[in-house]
Amino acid sequence: MPRKVLVLAAATAVAIAALALPYWMGIRVEREVRALVREAGRAGPFRLRIVDYERGWFSSRARIRVTLTPPPGPALALPQFGFDLDERIEHGPYPVAGRRDGVAPVLAVIHSVLIGDAKSGFGTGSGLPAKPLEAVTVVYLSGRSDTDVRMPAWRLTGTGRGVGPLRAAPYGAQRVVWGGLRGRVGWSADFGRVTERFTAPGLEIDGPVAFVRLRDVSLEGHSRRAPSGLMQGEMTLRAASLDAAATGSKRTSLSVTGLDLHSAGAEHDGAMTVRMAMRARTIRAGAIEVGPLIYELRIARLDTDAVVRLQKAMRRLRDQVADPAALRRRFAGQMLAILPDLLRRSPEIVLDLSLRTGAGPVLLRGRVKLPASVTPGPDAWKRLVGDAELRVPTTVLRAVLVTRARSQLLAARGKGAVQRLDPAQIVRVATLMGRQRMQSLKARGLLECDGGECRAVLRYDSGRLTVNGRTLLRAPGAAR
Repeated sequence: MPRKVLVLAAATAVAIAALALPYWMGIRVEREVRALVREAGRAGPFRLRIVDYERGWFSSRARIRVTLTPPPGPALALPQFGFDLDERIEHGPYPVAGRRDGVAPVLAVIHSVLIGDAKSGFGTGSGLPAKPLEAVTVVYLSGRSDTDVRMPAWRLTGTGRGVGPLRAAPYGAQRVVWGGLRGRVGWSADFGRVTERFTAPGLEIDGPVAFVRLRDVSLEGHSRRAPSGLMQGEMTLRAASLDAAATGSKRTSLSVTGLDLHSAGAEHDGAMTVRMAMRARTIRAGAIEVGPLIYELRIARLDTDAVVRLQKAMRRLRDQVADPAALRRRFAGQMLAILPDLLRRSPEIVLDLSLRTGAGPVLLRGRVKLPASVTPGPDAWKRLVGDAELRVPTTVLRAVLVTRARSQLLAARGKGAVQRLDPAQIVRVATLMGRQRMQSLKARGLLECDGGECRAVLRYDSGRLTVNGRTLLRAPGAAR
Protein backbone atom coordinates (compact mmCIF):
# COMPACT_ATOMS: atom_id res chain seq x y z
CA MET A 1 0.00 0.00 0.00
CA PRO A 2 2.70 2.55 0.87
CA ARG A 3 4.45 1.75 -2.42
CA LYS A 4 1.28 2.42 -4.39
CA VAL A 5 0.79 5.66 -2.50
CA LEU A 6 4.33 6.74 -3.24
CA VAL A 7 3.97 5.85 -6.92
CA LEU A 8 0.66 7.70 -7.10
CA ALA A 9 2.12 10.72 -5.30
CA ALA A 10 5.13 10.75 -7.60
CA ALA A 11 2.94 10.46 -10.69
CA THR A 12 0.73 13.25 -9.38
CA ALA A 13 3.75 15.45 -8.72
CA VAL A 14 5.11 14.78 -12.20
CA ALA A 15 1.73 15.55 -13.75
CA ILE A 16 1.40 18.78 -11.78
CA ALA A 17 4.94 19.77 -12.70
CA ALA A 18 4.32 18.94 -16.36
CA LEU A 19 1.22 21.10 -16.30
CA ALA A 20 2.66 23.94 -14.22
CA LEU A 21 6.14 24.16 -15.75
CA PRO A 22 5.02 25.47 -19.17
CA TYR A 23 2.90 28.12 -17.47
CA TRP A 24 5.78 29.15 -15.22
CA MET A 25 8.13 29.25 -18.22
CA GLY A 26 5.62 31.43 -20.05
CA ILE A 27 5.55 33.90 -17.15
CA ARG A 28 9.35 34.07 -16.99
CA VAL A 29 9.68 34.43 -20.75
CA GLU A 30 7.12 37.26 -20.81
CA ARG A 31 9.20 39.09 -18.21
CA GLU A 32 12.34 38.60 -20.32
CA VAL A 33 10.60 39.74 -23.51
CA ARG A 34 9.28 42.90 -21.89
CA ALA A 35 12.74 43.68 -20.50
CA LEU A 36 14.33 43.07 -23.90
CA VAL A 37 11.85 45.39 -25.63
CA ARG A 38 12.35 48.07 -22.97
CA GLU A 39 16.14 47.98 -23.28
CA ALA A 40 16.05 47.93 -27.09
CA GLY A 41 14.04 51.15 -27.07
CA ARG A 42 16.12 53.03 -24.49
CA ALA A 43 18.57 54.59 -26.94
CA GLY A 44 18.37 55.84 -30.48
CA PRO A 45 15.43 57.13 -32.49
CA PHE A 46 13.39 53.90 -32.22
CA ARG A 47 10.57 53.57 -29.73
CA LEU A 48 9.37 50.00 -29.03
CA ARG A 49 6.11 49.23 -27.28
CA ILE A 50 4.25 45.95 -26.71
CA VAL A 51 0.68 46.60 -27.83
CA ASP A 52 -0.59 43.01 -27.44
CA TYR A 53 0.67 39.96 -25.55
CA GLU A 54 -1.17 36.63 -25.52
CA ARG A 55 0.42 34.07 -23.23
CA GLY A 56 -0.10 30.46 -24.26
CA TRP A 57 0.68 27.09 -22.73
CA PHE A 58 3.74 26.13 -24.76
CA SER A 59 4.06 29.26 -26.87
CA SER A 60 2.91 32.87 -26.77
CA ARG A 61 2.28 35.62 -29.27
CA ALA A 62 3.00 39.33 -29.08
CA ARG A 63 2.79 42.39 -31.27
CA ILE A 64 5.39 45.13 -30.89
CA ARG A 65 4.88 48.60 -32.29
CA VAL A 66 8.10 50.21 -33.57
CA THR A 67 8.09 53.97 -34.14
CA LEU A 68 10.97 55.87 -35.71
CA THR A 69 11.16 59.53 -34.75
CA PRO A 70 13.77 61.40 -36.85
CA PRO A 71 16.37 63.11 -34.63
CA PRO A 72 16.08 66.89 -34.23
CA GLY A 73 17.84 68.71 -37.03
CA PRO A 74 17.12 71.27 -39.73
CA ALA A 75 18.36 69.13 -42.62
CA LEU A 76 15.29 66.99 -43.30
CA ALA A 77 11.78 67.40 -41.95
CA LEU A 78 10.76 63.72 -42.06
CA PRO A 79 7.55 62.52 -40.38
CA GLN A 80 7.33 59.75 -37.84
CA PHE A 81 7.48 56.30 -39.38
CA GLY A 82 6.26 53.07 -37.80
CA PHE A 83 5.56 49.39 -38.31
CA ASP A 84 4.61 46.32 -36.27
CA LEU A 85 6.56 43.17 -35.40
CA ASP A 86 4.60 39.94 -35.02
CA GLU A 87 6.26 37.73 -32.39
CA ARG A 88 5.85 33.96 -32.04
CA ILE A 89 7.49 32.95 -28.75
CA GLU A 90 8.30 29.29 -28.11
CA HIS A 91 8.94 28.65 -24.42
CA GLY A 92 8.63 24.94 -24.11
CA PRO A 93 9.35 24.03 -21.43
CA TYR A 94 12.98 24.30 -22.45
CA PRO A 95 12.76 24.50 -26.25
CA VAL A 96 15.81 23.30 -28.14
CA ALA A 97 17.62 25.82 -30.33
CA GLY A 98 20.28 25.09 -32.92
CA ARG A 99 23.76 26.50 -32.33
CA ARG A 100 27.00 26.53 -34.27
CA ASP A 101 28.38 23.81 -31.99
CA GLY A 102 25.21 21.71 -31.72
CA VAL A 103 21.86 22.00 -29.99
CA ALA A 104 21.05 23.04 -26.44
CA PRO A 105 17.95 23.69 -24.29
CA VAL A 106 17.16 27.38 -23.97
CA LEU A 107 14.64 29.57 -22.20
CA ALA A 108 12.82 30.77 -25.33
CA VAL A 109 13.04 31.07 -29.10
CA ILE A 110 11.34 34.19 -30.52
CA HIS A 111 10.43 34.39 -34.22
CA SER A 112 9.80 37.98 -35.37
CA VAL A 113 8.28 39.09 -38.67
CA LEU A 114 7.71 42.66 -39.83
CA ILE A 115 4.13 43.34 -40.82
CA GLY A 116 3.00 46.57 -42.40
CA ASP A 117 0.03 48.49 -43.63
CA ALA A 118 -0.72 51.05 -46.31
CA LYS A 119 0.35 53.88 -44.00
CA SER A 120 3.82 52.46 -43.37
CA GLY A 121 4.39 51.55 -47.02
CA PHE A 122 5.17 47.89 -46.23
CA GLY A 123 1.70 46.53 -46.89
CA THR A 124 0.09 44.73 -49.80
CA GLY A 125 0.74 46.52 -53.07
CA SER A 126 3.96 48.15 -51.92
CA GLY A 127 6.06 45.85 -54.10
CA LEU A 128 8.11 44.65 -51.14
CA PRO A 129 8.47 40.95 -50.19
CA ALA A 130 5.76 39.47 -47.97
CA LYS A 131 8.31 39.31 -45.14
CA PRO A 132 10.66 42.29 -45.58
CA LEU A 133 12.33 41.57 -42.23
CA GLU A 134 12.68 38.39 -40.18
CA ALA A 135 14.52 37.81 -36.92
CA VAL A 136 15.09 34.87 -34.59
CA THR A 137 16.00 35.63 -30.97
CA VAL A 138 17.33 32.91 -28.69
CA VAL A 139 17.06 33.61 -24.95
CA TYR A 140 19.45 31.31 -23.09
CA LEU A 141 18.96 29.90 -19.61
CA SER A 142 21.58 32.34 -18.30
CA GLY A 143 19.45 35.27 -19.47
CA ARG A 144 21.66 36.42 -22.33
CA SER A 145 20.20 36.53 -25.82
CA ASP A 146 21.26 36.53 -29.47
CA THR A 147 19.20 37.84 -32.38
CA ASP A 148 19.79 36.87 -36.01
CA VAL A 149 18.29 39.38 -38.47
CA ARG A 150 17.64 38.80 -42.16
CA MET A 151 16.20 41.05 -44.85
CA PRO A 152 15.72 39.75 -48.41
CA ALA A 153 16.81 41.64 -51.49
CA TRP A 154 14.18 43.59 -53.39
CA ARG A 155 13.75 46.12 -56.18
CA LEU A 156 11.12 48.86 -56.41
CA THR A 157 10.23 51.24 -59.19
CA GLY A 158 7.62 53.96 -59.22
CA THR A 159 6.74 57.54 -60.01
CA GLY A 160 5.51 60.57 -58.13
CA ARG A 161 6.52 61.17 -54.54
CA GLY A 162 8.37 57.87 -54.28
CA VAL A 163 7.86 54.19 -53.73
CA GLY A 164 7.39 51.98 -50.69
CA PRO A 165 8.61 53.25 -47.32
CA LEU A 166 10.78 55.91 -48.99
CA ARG A 167 7.85 57.81 -50.44
CA ALA A 168 7.93 60.21 -47.45
CA ALA A 169 11.39 61.43 -48.46
CA PRO A 170 11.52 65.09 -49.50
CA TYR A 171 12.24 64.33 -53.16
CA GLY A 172 10.80 60.83 -53.42
CA ALA A 173 12.61 57.79 -54.79
CA GLN A 174 11.82 56.61 -58.32
CA ARG A 175 13.89 53.42 -58.11
CA VAL A 176 15.25 51.61 -55.09
CA VAL A 177 17.43 48.48 -55.24
CA TRP A 178 18.16 46.86 -51.89
CA GLY A 179 20.67 44.00 -51.79
CA GLY A 180 19.42 42.50 -48.53
CA LEU A 181 20.90 42.38 -45.04
CA ARG A 182 22.14 39.85 -42.50
CA GLY A 183 23.20 40.56 -38.96
CA ARG A 184 23.41 39.51 -35.34
CA VAL A 185 22.82 41.38 -32.07
CA GLY A 186 23.87 39.96 -28.71
CA TRP A 187 22.69 41.09 -25.25
CA SER A 188 24.17 40.12 -21.90
CA ALA A 189 21.85 38.85 -19.16
CA ASP A 190 21.73 42.24 -17.41
CA PHE A 191 21.61 44.14 -20.74
CA GLY A 192 24.86 45.80 -19.71
CA ARG A 193 26.75 44.66 -22.81
CA VAL A 194 25.64 44.74 -26.44
CA THR A 195 27.44 43.54 -29.56
CA GLU A 196 26.15 43.91 -33.11
CA ARG A 197 27.28 43.21 -36.62
CA PHE A 198 25.39 43.71 -39.90
CA THR A 199 26.40 43.27 -43.54
CA ALA A 200 24.59 44.38 -46.70
CA PRO A 201 25.67 43.96 -50.34
CA GLY A 202 24.49 47.43 -51.26
CA LEU A 203 21.79 50.00 -51.84
CA GLU A 204 20.83 52.11 -54.87
CA ILE A 205 18.42 55.05 -54.75
CA ASP A 206 17.49 56.84 -57.96
CA GLY A 207 15.32 59.93 -57.51
CA PRO A 208 14.28 62.97 -59.53
CA VAL A 209 17.29 64.96 -58.30
CA ALA A 210 20.16 62.56 -57.60
CA PHE A 211 21.37 58.98 -57.83
CA VAL A 212 23.18 57.38 -54.87
CA ARG A 213 24.80 53.95 -54.70
CA LEU A 214 26.48 52.17 -51.78
CA ARG A 215 28.43 48.91 -52.13
CA ASP A 216 29.49 46.27 -49.57
CA VAL A 217 28.27 47.95 -46.39
CA SER A 218 28.99 46.64 -42.89
CA LEU A 219 28.15 47.91 -39.42
CA GLU A 220 29.92 46.65 -36.32
CA GLY A 221 29.71 47.85 -32.74
CA HIS A 222 30.02 46.96 -29.10
CA SER A 223 28.97 48.86 -26.02
CA ARG A 224 28.63 48.47 -22.27
CA ARG A 225 26.70 50.25 -19.57
CA ALA A 226 28.82 52.86 -17.80
CA PRO A 227 28.36 53.91 -14.14
CA SER A 228 26.10 56.76 -15.26
CA GLY A 229 23.73 54.31 -16.93
CA LEU A 230 24.69 55.44 -20.44
CA MET A 231 25.76 52.85 -23.00
CA GLN A 232 29.36 53.61 -24.00
CA GLY A 233 31.35 51.91 -26.73
CA GLU A 234 32.34 52.03 -30.38
CA MET A 235 30.51 51.82 -33.70
CA THR A 236 32.04 51.49 -37.18
CA LEU A 237 30.26 51.79 -40.52
CA ARG A 238 32.21 50.71 -43.60
CA ALA A 239 31.37 50.92 -47.30
CA ALA A 240 33.54 49.72 -50.15
CA SER A 241 32.29 52.57 -52.33
CA LEU A 242 29.86 55.48 -52.43
CA ASP A 243 28.83 56.98 -55.76
CA ALA A 244 26.54 59.94 -56.39
CA ALA A 245 25.47 61.79 -59.51
CA ALA A 246 22.75 64.05 -60.80
CA THR A 247 19.81 62.08 -62.19
CA GLY A 248 20.24 61.44 -65.91
CA SER A 249 23.95 62.24 -65.86
CA LYS A 250 26.24 59.74 -67.57
CA ARG A 251 29.18 60.71 -65.36
CA THR A 252 29.51 60.20 -61.61
CA SER A 253 29.92 63.58 -59.92
CA LEU A 254 31.22 62.13 -56.64
CA SER A 255 32.89 58.79 -55.96
CA VAL A 256 34.37 57.66 -52.63
CA THR A 257 36.16 54.36 -52.02
CA GLY A 258 37.22 52.73 -48.76
CA LEU A 259 34.82 54.77 -46.64
CA ASP A 260 34.97 54.26 -42.84
CA LEU A 261 32.82 56.14 -40.32
CA HIS A 262 33.71 55.58 -36.68
CA SER A 263 32.17 56.86 -33.45
CA ALA A 264 33.12 56.16 -29.85
CA GLY A 265 32.16 57.32 -26.40
CA ALA A 266 33.67 56.81 -22.96
CA GLU A 267 33.34 58.33 -19.51
CA HIS A 268 35.76 58.77 -16.63
CA ASP A 269 35.30 60.52 -13.28
CA GLY A 270 31.99 62.05 -14.26
CA ALA A 271 33.24 63.41 -17.61
CA MET A 272 32.42 62.08 -21.06
CA THR A 273 34.49 62.03 -24.24
CA VAL A 274 32.95 61.60 -27.69
CA ARG A 275 35.01 60.89 -30.80
CA MET A 276 33.88 60.80 -34.44
CA ALA A 277 36.18 59.93 -37.32
CA MET A 278 35.99 59.44 -41.08
CA ARG A 279 38.48 57.86 -43.44
CA ALA A 280 38.32 57.53 -47.20
CA ARG A 281 40.86 55.87 -49.46
CA THR A 282 40.07 57.99 -52.52
CA ILE A 283 37.65 60.81 -53.34
CA ARG A 284 36.91 61.73 -56.92
CA ALA A 285 34.84 64.80 -57.79
CA GLY A 286 34.58 65.30 -61.53
CA ALA A 287 38.10 65.08 -62.96
CA ILE A 288 39.81 65.69 -59.60
CA GLU A 289 40.94 62.73 -57.48
CA VAL A 290 42.43 63.05 -54.00
CA GLY A 291 43.03 60.80 -51.04
CA PRO A 292 43.40 59.37 -48.57
CA LEU A 293 41.27 61.58 -46.33
CA ILE A 294 41.44 61.37 -42.53
CA TYR A 295 39.05 63.42 -40.41
CA GLU A 296 38.58 63.28 -36.64
CA LEU A 297 36.47 65.32 -34.22
CA ARG A 298 36.87 64.88 -30.47
CA ILE A 299 34.78 66.48 -27.72
CA ALA A 300 36.23 65.95 -24.25
CA ARG A 301 35.07 66.66 -20.70
CA LEU A 302 31.33 66.88 -21.23
CA ASP A 303 29.50 66.63 -17.92
CA THR A 304 28.03 63.11 -17.75
CA ASP A 305 25.10 64.00 -15.48
CA ALA A 306 24.02 66.70 -17.94
CA VAL A 307 24.27 64.24 -20.84
CA VAL A 308 22.03 61.80 -18.94
CA ARG A 309 19.48 64.55 -18.34
CA LEU A 310 19.60 65.54 -22.01
CA GLN A 311 19.04 61.94 -23.11
CA LYS A 312 16.08 61.55 -20.74
CA ALA A 313 14.60 64.83 -22.00
CA MET A 314 14.98 63.66 -25.60
CA ARG A 315 13.31 60.33 -24.82
CA ARG A 316 10.46 62.09 -23.04
CA LEU A 317 9.93 64.52 -25.92
CA ARG A 318 10.08 61.67 -28.42
CA ASP A 319 7.19 59.97 -26.61
CA GLN A 320 5.13 63.15 -26.17
CA VAL A 321 5.65 65.18 -29.36
CA ALA A 322 4.71 63.75 -32.75
CA ASP A 323 5.34 66.77 -34.99
CA PRO A 324 9.03 66.90 -36.10
CA ALA A 325 9.09 70.73 -36.20
CA ALA A 326 7.66 70.97 -32.68
CA LEU A 327 10.12 68.31 -31.55
CA ARG A 328 13.06 70.38 -32.85
CA ARG A 329 11.79 73.51 -31.08
CA ARG A 330 11.22 71.72 -27.78
CA PHE A 331 14.59 69.97 -27.98
CA ALA A 332 16.36 73.29 -28.66
CA GLY A 333 14.74 74.73 -25.54
CA GLN A 334 15.86 71.76 -23.45
CA MET A 335 19.37 72.03 -24.88
CA LEU A 336 19.68 75.70 -23.91
CA ALA A 337 18.42 74.96 -20.40
CA ILE A 338 20.94 72.15 -19.85
CA LEU A 339 23.86 73.83 -21.65
CA PRO A 340 25.41 75.55 -18.57
CA ASP A 341 25.58 72.21 -16.73
CA LEU A 342 26.86 70.45 -19.85
CA LEU A 343 29.82 72.88 -20.02
CA ARG A 344 30.64 73.01 -16.31
CA ARG A 345 33.88 71.02 -16.82
CA SER A 346 35.20 73.35 -19.56
CA PRO A 347 34.97 70.88 -22.46
CA GLU A 348 37.37 71.02 -25.37
CA ILE A 349 36.67 70.44 -29.07
CA VAL A 350 39.57 69.26 -31.25
CA LEU A 351 39.41 68.87 -35.04
CA ASP A 352 42.04 67.17 -37.20
CA LEU A 353 41.91 66.80 -40.97
CA SER A 354 44.47 65.61 -43.48
CA LEU A 355 43.99 65.16 -47.20
CA ARG A 356 46.58 63.94 -49.68
CA THR A 357 46.55 65.66 -53.08
CA GLY A 358 48.79 65.38 -56.12
CA ALA A 359 50.50 68.64 -55.13
CA GLY A 360 50.99 67.70 -51.47
CA PRO A 361 49.01 67.32 -48.25
CA VAL A 362 46.27 69.61 -46.95
CA LEU A 363 46.39 69.81 -43.15
CA LEU A 364 43.89 71.43 -40.81
CA ARG A 365 43.91 71.37 -37.03
CA GLY A 366 41.62 73.33 -34.75
CA ARG A 367 40.92 73.53 -31.03
CA VAL A 368 38.20 75.34 -29.09
CA LYS A 369 37.97 75.45 -25.31
CA LEU A 370 34.62 76.33 -23.76
CA PRO A 371 34.98 77.98 -20.33
CA ALA A 372 32.65 76.72 -17.64
CA SER A 373 31.26 80.23 -17.22
CA VAL A 374 29.91 80.36 -20.78
CA THR A 375 26.14 80.83 -20.76
CA PRO A 376 23.75 81.25 -23.69
CA GLY A 377 23.60 84.85 -24.82
CA PRO A 378 24.88 87.36 -27.39
CA ASP A 379 28.21 87.80 -25.58
CA ALA A 380 28.96 84.10 -25.03
CA TRP A 381 31.46 83.99 -27.94
CA LYS A 382 33.69 86.55 -26.22
CA ARG A 383 34.77 84.03 -23.59
CA LEU A 384 35.83 81.29 -25.98
CA VAL A 385 39.48 80.32 -26.44
CA GLY A 386 40.79 78.53 -29.50
CA ASP A 387 43.30 78.24 -32.30
CA ALA A 388 43.51 76.71 -35.76
CA GLU A 389 46.19 76.10 -38.38
CA LEU A 390 45.73 75.44 -42.09
CA ARG A 391 48.45 74.26 -44.48
CA VAL A 392 47.60 73.85 -48.15
CA PRO A 393 49.68 73.57 -51.35
CA THR A 394 49.75 76.83 -53.28
CA THR A 395 48.50 75.22 -56.50
CA VAL A 396 45.57 73.60 -54.69
CA LEU A 397 44.52 76.87 -53.06
CA ARG A 398 44.77 78.72 -56.36
CA ALA A 399 42.64 76.04 -58.06
CA VAL A 400 40.00 76.34 -55.33
CA LEU A 401 39.82 80.12 -55.72
CA VAL A 402 39.57 79.83 -59.52
CA THR A 403 36.84 77.19 -59.29
CA ARG A 404 34.92 79.38 -56.86
CA ALA A 405 35.18 82.37 -59.18
CA ARG A 406 34.05 80.29 -62.17
CA SER A 407 30.98 79.07 -60.26
CA GLN A 408 30.09 82.66 -59.37
CA LEU A 409 30.44 83.76 -63.00
CA LEU A 410 28.25 80.91 -64.24
CA ALA A 411 25.61 81.75 -61.63
CA ALA A 412 25.74 85.42 -62.64
CA ARG A 413 25.36 84.51 -66.31
CA GLY A 414 22.36 82.35 -65.46
CA LYS A 415 20.72 85.35 -63.80
CA GLY A 416 21.49 87.60 -66.77
CA ALA A 417 24.10 89.69 -64.95
CA VAL A 418 26.88 88.49 -67.29
CA GLN A 419 25.65 88.01 -70.84
CA ARG A 420 28.56 88.42 -73.24
CA LEU A 421 31.04 85.90 -71.86
CA ASP A 422 31.48 82.61 -73.71
CA PRO A 423 32.87 79.53 -71.88
CA ALA A 424 36.48 80.30 -72.85
CA GLN A 425 36.16 83.88 -71.63
CA ILE A 426 34.62 82.68 -68.35
CA VAL A 427 37.66 80.44 -67.78
CA ARG A 428 40.08 83.33 -68.45
CA VAL A 429 38.16 85.76 -66.22
CA ALA A 430 37.84 83.17 -63.44
CA THR A 431 41.59 82.51 -63.57
CA LEU A 432 42.30 86.24 -63.28
CA MET A 433 39.83 86.61 -60.39
CA GLY A 434 41.38 83.65 -58.56
CA ARG A 435 44.89 85.12 -58.84
CA GLN A 436 43.69 88.54 -57.68
CA ARG A 437 41.94 87.06 -54.64
CA MET A 438 45.04 85.12 -53.70
CA GLN A 439 47.20 88.25 -53.96
CA SER A 440 44.66 90.11 -51.82
CA LEU A 441 44.83 87.45 -49.10
CA LYS A 442 48.63 87.66 -49.09
CA ALA A 443 48.65 91.47 -48.99
CA ARG A 444 46.29 91.53 -46.00
CA GLY A 445 48.49 89.03 -44.15
CA LEU A 446 45.82 86.35 -44.10
CA LEU A 447 48.10 83.96 -46.02
CA GLU A 448 51.81 83.25 -45.77
CA CYS A 449 53.09 81.34 -48.80
CA ASP A 450 56.57 79.91 -49.14
CA GLY A 451 58.08 76.87 -50.83
CA GLY A 452 54.89 75.86 -52.63
CA GLU A 453 52.78 75.90 -49.45
CA CYS A 454 50.41 78.47 -47.95
CA ARG A 455 49.83 78.71 -44.23
CA ALA A 456 47.29 80.46 -42.01
CA VAL A 457 47.35 80.44 -38.21
CA LEU A 458 44.29 81.70 -36.33
CA ARG A 459 44.10 82.42 -32.62
CA TYR A 460 41.09 83.54 -30.65
CA ASP A 461 41.14 84.55 -27.00
CA SER A 462 38.50 86.51 -25.09
CA GLY A 463 37.10 88.41 -28.06
CA ARG A 464 40.37 88.98 -29.95
CA LEU A 465 41.01 87.16 -33.26
CA THR A 466 44.44 87.18 -34.91
CA VAL A 467 45.49 85.66 -38.23
CA ASN A 468 49.22 85.11 -38.73
CA GLY A 469 49.85 87.53 -35.88
CA ARG A 470 47.64 90.31 -37.27
CA THR A 471 44.55 91.36 -35.35
CA LEU A 472 41.48 90.82 -37.49
CA LEU A 473 38.74 91.26 -34.89
CA ARG A 474 38.62 92.75 -31.41
CA ALA A 475 35.48 92.81 -29.30
CA PRO A 476 34.78 95.98 -27.28
CA GLY A 477 36.76 95.81 -24.05
CA ALA A 478 39.10 93.03 -25.25
CA ALA A 479 42.79 93.28 -24.35
CA ARG A 480 45.12 94.64 -27.01
